[in-house]
Amino acid sequence: MFYHDDKPVYPLGRAVPDPRAAKWLLPLIDHLLGTAMGLVCLRHSMPWRDGRELLSTSGTEALSQFELMCDLFEALVSNLCAQDLVDSGLSDHYIRHTAGIEPCCARPLPVCGDPVTDIHSAIARAQAARTLCDNLLRVIDDPASIGAVLYVRERQLDTAAKLCELLSEVKAALAEQGVYAYNPAFDVCEMAEK
Repeated sequence: MFYHDDKPVYPLGRAVPDPRAAKWLLPLIDHLLGTAMGLVCLRHSMPWRDGRELLSTSGTEALSQFELMCDLFEALVSNLCAQDLVDSGLSDHYIRHTAGIEPCCARPLPVCGDPVTDIHSAIARAQAARTLCDNLLRVIDDPASIGAVLYVRERQLDTAAKLCELLSEVKAALAEQGVYAYNPAFDVCEMAEK
C-alpha cells in the first residue's frame, strides 16, 4: 500500500547544531506523528472514496513531515557532547534516548465515526500544527531549520484547506439525504434504502 522513497520531501540544508532548537522541535515531532496516525485511521470511517483518498494522502504527507522534523532534530543534536545536551535542558531526553527520538506524547486524532466531526478534528489538528510552526519560527534562527519548519507550515495550511473542501462536500452529500439523519459511516443499511 505504501511506497517509501529515500528522496527527501524537502531538501534539508546543513543545520547548525543547536540543542535548544532541538528541544523546541519535540512537540511538533509528536504532533505530526499523532496527526499521521489519526488521518490514516480516519480514512477507514470515511464512506466516500474521495475522502478516503484525501485522508490517506494527508496522513502519508504528515508522516513524511514527521520524518523531515526527525532529520532536522538529528542535525540539531549531531556532534554535541552530553554536557551540551544537559546544559540546554535536554537532560531527561538524553538520559532516556541519548540523541535518538522517541515520540512520547503522540496522540492520534480521536475518531468518532461521524465524518463531519472527524473532519473538524482533522482541520483543528492541522491548524494546531501551523500554530506550533509559527511559534517555532519566532524562536529559531538557523536558516536550514527555518526553511524546514516553513515547509511543514505550508503543507499543514494546504492540508487544512483540502480538508475544508472535503467538509463542504461531505455536508453537501449529507444535505441531500437530511443532515444528521444518520451516521453515514455506520448506518449503511439505511443509506441503501433511501
